[in-house]
Amino acid sequence: NAQMTKSICMIFIKYTGWVPKECDCTHGMANVTTDSKLSYDPSTHAHGVQHHGATFKTTPEQNQLILEKIRDVDTILYETVKEAFQEQVEELERERGIKLCDKFQD
Repeated sequence: NAQMTKSICMIFIKYTGWVPKECDCTHGMANVTTDSKLSYDPSTHAHGVQHHGATFKTTPEQNQLILEKIRDVDTILYETVKEAFQEQVEELERERGIKLCDKFQD
């Protein structure tokens, strides 16, 4: 996912102060990889914590409540955060004179 790659790169750049080659697509994306040292692999990075989201069961009443009450607010929050993230990406790219990759480079 492009946003996950950019998120990882932005965090790395903000905390270390330098841009890893896997994140810099200023001159194109010649060597795209899915096997970067910066990428996230749940099988090795989950630290033994099991994800239970798929097994969480709700009642029909809870589902209706989610649809009626939470969805509209969640949509507003999602769109606001998506816009703020894009602004942060553009700011970092401007400051550094780079173009962040949608996928990691070799």
